[in-house]
This record gives sequence, C-alpha cells and structure tokens, in this order.
Amino acid sequence: MLSKMLQSSRRTGTGRLAIYGTNILVSFHYFLVIYINSIVLSTYVGPQELSLLYIIGSALSVALFFFFAPLIRRSGNYHLSLVFVALEILALLGLAAGRSVVPVILSFLLYLAVSPIIYLNLDIFLERSIKNEGTTGGVRGMFLTMQNIAQVICPLLVGLLLFHNDYWRVYVASLAFLFAALIVLVAYLRHFNDARYHPRTLLQSAEYVLTHPLLYDAVAAQFLLRFFYAWMVIYTPLYLFKNIGFSWAQIGTMFAIMLLPFLLLELPLGKLVDSKLEERTILVIGFALMALAVFLMPFLTAPAFVVWTAVLCLSRIGASCTEIATESYFFKHVDGALADTISLFRVARPAAYIAAAGVAALTLLFVSFKWSFVVLALVMLWGIRYGLRMKRTK
Repeated sequence: MLSKMLQSSRRTGTGRLAIYGTNILVSFHYFLVIYINSIVLSTYVGPQELSLLYIIGSALSVALFFFFAPLIRRSGNYHLSLVFVALEILALLGLAAGRSVVPVILSFLLYLAVSPIIYLNLDIFLERSIKNEGTTGGVRGMFLTMQNIAQVICPLLVGLLLFHNDYWRVYVASLAFLFAALIVLVAYLRHFNDARYHPRTLLQSAEYVLTHPLLYDAVAAQFLLRFFYAWMVIYTPLYLFKNIGFSWAQIGTMFAIMLLPFLLLELPLGKLVDSKLEERTILVIGFALMALAVFLMPFLTAPAFVVWTAVLCLSRIGASCTEIATESYFFKHVDGALADTISLFRVARPAAYIAAAGVAALTLLFVSFKWSFVVLALVMLWGIRYGLRMKRTK
C-alpha cells in the first residue's frame, strides 16, 4: 500500500506523501542537534561569544536568502535542495568529527546558514502540491505535525544517545536522518514540476509585503515567533543545565513533554481555521500564553521538574497556536510561484536568531540571566497587536 502511494508520488512529482516523508526526516536531523548546539559551543566560548556566533551564522543564512530567488529560477527547487542538503551534510560531519575550536565553529556557522534554506525548499515543494487554498490550514497543520513528531521524540533520543558527554553520537544520528531524507528526495521528488517563479528580488519582495497588510502582519508575527524560538533554543538549555541544575536526561524528558502541544494541537487547529475559527483569534491567544509563561520563568529558582515542565508546556501551547495561525494566514495569500515572498517569510528564522542573540547579549550586560526572560515576555506581548490587525478570513 505504502509502496503504491510512493510510486504515485514519484509519477506526479508533487506527491504530498513524499514531501511529508522528506519533511519528517529532515526534522529529525534538525531537532536532534538544535538543543545541544549551545551546550557544545559553550565548552569553547562564553555566553557573549556564543551570541556572536549565532548572529554571524544567521547573517550568513540571511545572505543566502537574498540569492535564493535567482538561484531557484536558474536551477529549480529540486536541484537547489540537493545542493543545500549536501552542504548540511558537510556541516554535520564537521560538528561530529571536530575536536578543536576552529573546525567546530566553522561547521556550526555552515549549519546555521544552510538549515533554514532546506525548510524553504520543503515549503515550495508543499505549496506547489496545494490546489485548493481552502485546505491550506489542514495541509499546513499536517506538515507541521510531521515536524512536531520529530520535535517530541528527539529530546528523548538525545537522552538515550548522550552519555559521557559524547555529543558526536547525536551528530552522527542527525546525519543518518539527513541521508535518509536525501534518498527520499532523489527517489520521489526528482521530477518536481517548478512553477514559473516571480522575478522579484528579496528586497523587492520586502517592499511588496510592506505595502500589503495581509502579508505584512503574518510576516511580522512569524518574525516574533521565530525570535521566541531562537531565544529559547539558545538560552533555555543553558539556563536549565547550568543555573537551575537539571541533568540533560531530565531536560530531554522535560522538552519532550513541553513539545507535545505542537503534536497534539496544530493539526486540529489547522482544520479549525479552515472551517470555524479565525487565524487572528488563535494568534492573539498564542502570544498571550507565550508572554505569560516566559514571564513566570525568572520566579522559578528550584529544580522542580513538574513545575518547570508545566510552564514550558504552557509556552509551547501558545507557540503552537501562533505557528499554525501565521502559517495558515500567510499561505492562504500566496502560491508556489511566489518563491520570493515565501523566502521572505522564511528568512524570519535566521533574522530572528540575529535579533534574539543581539538583544539577549545586550540585555545580559544590564540584568542577570534569569531576568533576561522578562524582556522576551515583553516582546511576545508586542506580537498581540499583529493578531488584532489581521483581516478576517471567514
């Protein structure tokens, strides 16, 4: 049965099952290492230098986004995705084998630069497969659920793989998933039928979005959501590990539970915004919950597993609401030909890493580590205004 479905995917070139399969494998590769990177790098550099590395790597990624539109028009999405997967493999090999500061840092910068582009390739594969925009919320919900399965399982896998601080085992496992994704990509998506991509540059697309409130509010909300993710990914593992005193096994279990809302909520919420609820309502609720949860974190000083897990889980309930709302709202107003506009939407990820690392580094000059999370809470409160400004979609 599965074989027949995959054969159908290969014949059409835009088979959604093959796209979902590639997506979940890429996500396993990505989420296996995302929470250990800052801990690995902290053995070579301090918190300020760590922030600088995230800024540099994310700036390189932003630069790649500027070249994405002309590259996809020249090479097509399939061939371009192969190039970026190959570069990501090189980055992970360097992180797995690196035993000194220079190769580890260079590999990490390459990883930061390339990984967001691979998700942009997947976005274009998926958007090309959607024929009815009225199903966008459900399709995007399923797409995100594939990623969320990996998000939930990966912290547990890290806990199983990581002993005696052998972080290379995690990077090797990440490589295995990426090679599997490459196999699916080559086997079932090589006949992908590219759209006639719009010739706008990224800067022209930014100007276009600024004059279209329907898109601007979604892009702004997406940037703030990615700001939240970046801050939490860089600093929360360090804070829990070094300041609160949790072991990595505890952190892995905690993160797996914390991420369950993504797995449980995004698919039903995606279907709801296609039929009953509006994206802007869910977005406002999401930002409010994120702000509340992060604001509570500085007041939790003891390694109380249940309490910390509950607060982190609340933050991800909010994030899952915000994520599906922005995804559904944005992709209901674009199609696969607007690779430049989709690129602008996805450049929010590396751009937010630059902003989050920069703001955090500046904040830490004036306040202690724990009180810096209050700044993040205030930024999330600002996101509510974009939900209130969104136009009705029903």
